[in-house]
Amino acid sequence: MFRLLALLLSTLAWQSVLAQTEGRVLAYPDAAEQRDASALIDLRVTHAVAMSDEDGDLKLFLLPAPVPFEDLDGALLSDQLFRHRLAALGQTHVDVSVRPARGEVSASVWSGDDDGPYLGTGALAGGRLEDGRLRGRMMLVSSDKGRALADVAVDAPLIKPAVMQELAADGGAPWQSLLRLRAALRAGDEAVLRALLVPNLAKDIPTGDAFQAELPTLRRQFPMDEPFERGWLTELDARLVLPSNNDGEPVRILVDMVREGDAWHMLGISYRRRDMALLPIETKPFVEHAGFDESPLGPGIAISTELDFDGLHLRPRHAIAMAIPGVPGNHWIFLSDAPVTRAQLLPAANTGSGEPEFPDLQADVLVLVARSDATTIATTGLLKQVPGREPSFESKFLGLDKLALIDGVFYGLIRDDEVHIRFAAPVH
Repeated sequence: MFRLLALLLSTLAWQSVLAQTEGRVLAYPDAAEQRDASALIDLRVTHAVAMSDEDGDLKLFLLPAPVPFEDLDGALLSDQLFRHRLAALGQTHVDVSVRPARGEVSASVWSGDDDGPYLGTGALAGGRLEDGRLRGRMMLVSSDKGRALADVAVDAPLIKPAVMQELAADGGAPWQSLLRLRAALRAGDEAVLRALLVPNLAKDIPTGDAFQAELPTLRRQFPMDEPFERGWLTELDARLVLPSNNDGEPVRILVDMVREGDAWHMLGISYRRRDMALLPIETKPFVEHAGFDESPLGPGIAISTELDFDGLHLRPRHAIAMAIPGVPGNHWIFLSDAPVTRAQLLPAANTGSGEPEFPDLQADVLVLVARSDATTIATTGLLKQVPGREPSFESKFLGLDKLALIDGVFYGLIRDDEVHIRFAAPVH
């Protein structure tokens, strides 16, 4: 009874520290038409968990619900095991690679055990590791025909490093399972092969005549002859290291296995150069990135490189949008390095030439003129506030990769050779 109560309290505690993340991810499946709203994946993110990898980067899982994975603390050699657990639950989630040394992220949506649409690359503004947690704000606006966007305030616990032991020289039970898998491939034994793979790998194995036709390819893809070099073991998973070569270059093959009962099943295979780490290592330091408002998701933000317009330096950190008076269906979007309020934007006037006038505005701003159908930006320019003189408006052309209007917020990506800006501008 006391053990059951302790386990329940441990589970609740682990789930409570997960519930620190808030945001939204939208994406169109790769095969869907861009504007087919019925095909849109709309994921409300409420939970997250992160872990280190072998390159000093991080894996981040964004989830719409808590997961009962408290047993993974101290028992995880590979992020593939976390993904395997999510697949068993049929859990749709966002799989994010975080590169601290570049302040960047890349992400894909997974539905159950199926790899869904690739979202593209984005930024983790204010990314940092503190108190055993990954924190920052992830913004992503896809440049691939506007198929995806994400805005997520991340506060994710790090899974504790694995408590492991080195495998014996004979490789132990995980190696024996791999040898049986090799024998099944040599014999063309479809049933045994499936039994030695995790379900999301087994489902990709063809059946019947198709299996026999595919066997030569499967054998080429699998390490059929490499010896066991070394390996590690936790309560839940194992990693086998096999020496090999790739076009004459020495490499190591990492085979990840998962324990289910007394049996070991293959999770996946990866390749590492001889000079690369074989186990997760300490995460690299995060680069300094553009600042942002750390309050909840309501305020608009911009994540930007520094802009240099004729000697005027601007690094937008804030974003706001408002309807253009007298021009139905069009909005101004303002990007600035200091907060801009609606009160400063009113009264506003449209000169008819596309050049806005804002008598009460005190900040230099980058001004975009956007249609409410989020298909175009008609004008871009810089509104400069010069002390003792009337504000001047200087037209600029900036390459627009993506613009989307979702729930009253303009999400956009502006990118050319010198400028890279992501923004989320709520309409006021």
